[in-house]
Amino acid sequence: MRRVQRPRPTIWRIGRAGRPRPAANDIDWYFVAQDNEIDSRFEASFRVSGRQPEIWDAVTGEIHPANVWREENGRTIVTFDFPPSGSTFVVFREKKAGKHLVKAEVNVAKSAKKVEPPAKKHKLVIKKAEYGLFPGMEVPPGGITDKHRIDVTKLLADRVKDGTINVDVGVGLARRDPAFRFHKITRIEYEYDGVTYKVDRGEGARFRVPDNPALREPEWEWRDGKVLAWKPLTAKLRDSDGAVRTVSANPVEAIGVTGAWDVSFPQGWDAPAQAVFPKLVSWSESRDAGIKYFSGTATYRKSFKLEVGSGKLEVGSPNQRIMLDLGEVKNFAEVTVNGKKFPVLWKPPFRVDITEAVKTASVQQQGVLDLEIRVTNLWPNRLIGDEVLCKPDCEWLALPRRGSFEYPIKEIPQWVKDGKPSPTGRRTFTTWRHWTKDDKPLPSGLVGPVVIRFGEMAK
Repeated sequence: MRRVQRPRPTIWRIGRAGRPRPAANDIDWYFVAQDNEIDSRFEASFRVSGRQPEIWDAVTGEIHPANVWREENGRTIVTFDFPPSGSTFVVFREKKAGKHLVKAEVNVAKSAKKVEPPAKKHKLVIKKAEYGLFPGMEVPPGGITDKHRIDVTKLLADRVKDGTINVDVGVGLARRDPAFRFHKITRIEYEYDGVTYKVDRGEGARFRVPDNPALREPEWEWRDGKVLAWKPLTAKLRDSDGAVRTVSANPVEAIGVTGAWDVSFPQGWDAPAQAVFPKLVSWSESRDAGIKYFSGTATYRKSFKLEVGSGKLEVGSPNQRIMLDLGEVKNFAEVTVNGKKFPVLWKPPFRVDITEAVKTASVQQQGVLDLEIRVTNLWPNRLIGDEVLCKPDCEWLALPRRGSFEYPIKEIPQWVKDGKPSPTGRRTFTTWRHWTKDDKPLPSGLVGPVVIRFGEMAK
């Protein structure tokens, strides 16, 4: 896993439980989080000694000893291996006992074969970017002039790399404040793959294109205190007693789930009841307006032939695991494999261990996986769709606020008070207008690529 320096992990000390103090039953609690976009390995030092660090995973509910840690100068240093947007509780409550790992060096072999399609090359051009005050914002004495804005076009353009950018904008980027004590924004016009966009970002906000960075293929993870390899690797492990051992693994290569998917949509939202997606794409790219502007839950279904009898794959072996990797999902997914339902996936990486579902007799005999994936997106797409497809059915006010306009409803329309549907055919109603017909629908649905990955315990 790649070690990243920024953003730095944040550590909160939640408190100490137990009385009297100091005493053997005192418990120290910490929460560690990192806004990382890719897998991250880092160390964190805690002002605790003589006790075993425990990892309490709030996502899975699992509790286990820290995999790698050591003591130095009265402090405990724990090594963390975080997935994207990683976080965990760290609890010190038990006296340390027995040996444990103090260091792990993992070397992953480069794979010649990739199951994902080659990454598309994108072109990003920053056309114009300014930081400061703009018409409609709070006006300083004498009015808004050019001196209240700083051109940061080149500063942003210099940060574009391989058609991407990820930077915090504001006074830190501009390096000076053009309007002290006034709320300012960064107004950016850019071209991405030939399409022009205009966006405003508040002070210190992040400007990122594309908004959804591609996830890296998983390489390895800790599982029950052991190295579970998803790629061929060798690991050098050092114990607290000084002993050094080397383990290795050479798992079966991953398989891409390709071909068409059957997708069903609920009634009453203008999307077709049934659709066939020849390949996985965002709903927002569909030519069917009912799908393009759909908001809600759609169900993907596919039967997939898994060649379980070939190669080194042994279904049921305690040393092997099978993962369903959904790739990019917008925004939530609920996976069912051969009738076995798994917990909802709500953040990247959208991956689930399906080993137990694959162990069924039917799969071992016929090698068929029945996949059902319920995917739910966000509301803006239908709100935008109603603006595009339907006539107005209420009036809005335009109130200037902090550099832009807000649009509250002028009056609740009579059809809402009467509990009737909109006379214009709109499917949604809000008392605040956040989206217009000029906004683009958000990426939605199962975008993929979907991959079956095979893991092997290193030994």
